[in-house]
Parts: sequence; structure tokens; C-alpha cells
Amino acid sequence: MNKLKFWPVAWPIGMEMVLIFAVAFIDMFFLSRISDSAAGAFGALNPLLLMLVLVLKLIAQGGGVVAARFVGAGDRKRAQDAYMFILTTNIGLGCIAAATIYLLQDHIGIWLGLTGETAEYAREYLSLYWIVLFAMGFRVAYAAIGASVGKTYWSMMGFALGNVFGVTLNCSFAYGWFGAPQLGVRGVLLAASINFLVNVLFLGYCVHSKMHVRLALSASTRRRFREMVRPVLTTAIPMTLEPVLFNAFQLALTTMIVRMGTEALAARTYSLQISTCIIFWTLSIGQATQILTANRIGARAFDQAHERVMASLRYGVIGVLVCTSLVYLNARSLFGFFTQDSQVIHLGVQLAAIGFILEVGRTANVICSSSLGAAGDAKFPMAMGMIFNWLVGLPLCWLLGVHLGYGLPGLWIGMTIEECMRGCCNFWRWRQRGWIGLHPAQASNGGAPASAG
Repeated sequence: MNKLKFWPVAWPIGMEMVLIFAVAFIDMFFLSRISDSAAGAFGALNPLLLMLVLVLKLIAQGGGVVAARFVGAGDRKRAQDAYMFILTTNIGLGCIAAATIYLLQDHIGIWLGLTGETAEYAREYLSLYWIVLFAMGFRVAYAAIGASVGKTYWSMMGFALGNVFGVTLNCSFAYGWFGAPQLGVRGVLLAASINFLVNVLFLGYCVHSKMHVRLALSASTRRRFREMVRPVLTTAIPMTLEPVLFNAFQLALTTMIVRMGTEALAARTYSLQISTCIIFWTLSIGQATQILTANRIGARAFDQAHERVMASLRYGVIGVLVCTSLVYLNARSLFGFFTQDSQVIHLGVQLAAIGFILEVGRTANVICSSSLGAAGDAKFPMAMGMIFNWLVGLPLCWLLGVHLGYGLPGLWIGMTIEECMRGCCNFWRWRQRGWIGLHPAQASNGGAPASAG
């Protein structure tokens, strides 16, 4: 078994998330230098564009989980087949997403309700964003392939390298450095496009030169490609639908919060920004656990897989308790950095107190649902997400936040109850070990574990 270590896999994932956040922050900063309308257009388009990127990323991640099982089993040939599937599928989907945005660039802003200057900025933004989506199809595929053998630092290094180019070009186009023309919104998108293209070139070099992944189009390759469709999509589709359902649930909650007033909306926005570091910790632990769990399960080391998940839960819960404690103790100062409105700060402190339980439930949920996906049982957390988001969480948030009049804290309590109940169900499912039955003993296909070189 090509046994992977936890922290060397986990910390680059966390750093990559910080770099991804930095890309969005940098773009927003330079757009805000142009005008508030340009920044507003970016904010309006962001949920739609993030959804497209999320679908690409999660389909690649699902393929990476299947590949990690083959790596753990020492089945190099089928791991290579999975890599080919990841590349061709995500490149194809990236091209479709890019073509869709390019063809509909004149209409999307209007469909979102934007008018005047803001709609024009949105059209200008989308006129080049198709390049980012095209590059993203390659990037997420290469990142998933590297992660399947524990090389998560490749993706982190690619983002760091791309960010150097992105910041330099943004400054050049914004301030005329090195004699560059001032291109406004197009300059921001051109910088972002080059950022991602540099990222793709670096990751592509690592994957093709160090892992010797090749794209072949022979008849036998096409047959093996078809054989990968079922195992990859069985994992990838539920893994993709769960966060999509959650984002739709959050959108529904936003409509409730908007009716609570400007202070509630501001407190929620600032709370989400402040909790970013906690979410990064949780997601990096969850993704690293998913990779290592798939690796152990591929090697039929089921006890080791179980122990890995239990250890990750301990790390995750301890980490979020430390982070939420620091946030709560400094809540007034943190919210005061964003606003001087005493009502918003008071709401923020209440949300920080509720966050102790909310983040523990979220951590258990992310780690257990990721591990179930790695074990091939991704349909269960997807079903739990559908049931608890929409049949428990949404009514409960409405009851506490709107009907009983507890406002934003009541809605936060409803979210906490939903998150903890869902986390408990996913934890119970993992502890039952029914996922072991999804991996009957098979004759080995031979070959050494896929190596990163």
C-alpha cells in the first residue's frame, strides 16, 4: 500500500484555500478601485460562477477519491484509467461551461436583475471569464490527480505561483506599471486568466512529468474509460449534489435574513467573513481525511480507515473549539473592525457564542460525510443533506427566527440544530461500518502503487 501521511496532505489544502480566498479578495479590491458598480457586478455574479467552479471541482474530487482507492490497492493500471477519466471529463465540462458563459455574456447580468452601469460591468467581466472556466477544467483535474497520491502541495504551489503573476498584472493594469495600459475590469479578468493559466501549466508539468499520466485514444483506452464511468459518477454525483443542496439552503435562509433588516444582513455577512479561518480548518481536515480514507480502503485496511476518521474528528473538534474561543473572546473587536453599529456588533457577539456548538457540528458533519464519500457511501450524506436542510433546518430556522421572533440568533440556533443532527447521523453511519460491504475482496490486478515519482 502507498501509505499517505495526514499532515503533509492536510496543511497544503488549508494553505490553498487561503490562496483561493486571496484571489477573490484581490479581484474585489482592484474592482473596487474602478468603481462600486464594478465591485457590485462581481458580487452579483460570484454565486453563479462559484457554483460552476464547485461542480467542476467536486466531479474531479469524486474521480480523485476513486483513483486514491486504486492507489491504496496498488492497482496502477486502474488508477491511470481513473486519471484519464478525470482529465477528459473535466476538460470537456470546463469547455462546456466556458462556451456557455461566452455565448450568454450579454444576458446573464440582465437575468440577475442588474441594470445600467452594473449590467455593463457584468457583461465586460463575463467577456473574459470564460478563459478562467476553461483553465479551471484543467486545474481541478490536475489537482485531484495529484491529491490521489498525497501531492496536495502541488496545487498549493501552483496557486502561489499564479498569485504572484496575478497581483503583479493587476497592479500593472490598475496603476500603469511597466508601461502597461489601464484596462479597468478587463485588466482584472486578464490578470485572473493568466493567474489560472500559469497554475494549470505548473500542475500539468507535475502530473505529466512526475506521475507519467498520459491521454491515450486507443480502442482499449476508450473501453477502459467506459468502465470508469460508473464507479466515478457513483461517487462524484452525490458528492456534488450535497454542497449544491446546502448552497441552495443557504440562499433560502438569505431571503429570511433580508427581511430581518440591514443590521441582521450585515451581522451575518461579517460573521461569515470572521469564521472563514474556522471553515478553512474544517474543510482541510475533511478533504485530507477523505484522501487518506480512500487510500486505506483501497488497501482493505478498514480498521486503519476507521482510526483515521476518529483521529481526524479529534483534531477537527479541538481545532474549532480553540478557534471559536478566540473569536468569541475577541468578538467585539472583530466585528468593530467592520462596523461601528452597536446593534450589529451585539448580534455578532451572539452568533459567536452560538458558534461554539455550530462549528463542532459542522466539523463532525464535514469529516464524516467526506469519509463516507471516500468509502463509496456518498448517497447517504447526500440524502441526509436533502432531508435535514429542507425538511428540518429550513422550517426550524423559520420557526425560531421569523415566527417566534428571535431574529438572526434564532435562525442561527436552527442552523446549529440541523447541522448537529446531520452530523450525528453521518457519524452513526460511519460507526456502523456498513461501507465495508461495498468493497468485497477481489483478485489483484497487480502492479505497484501509482507513484508520484
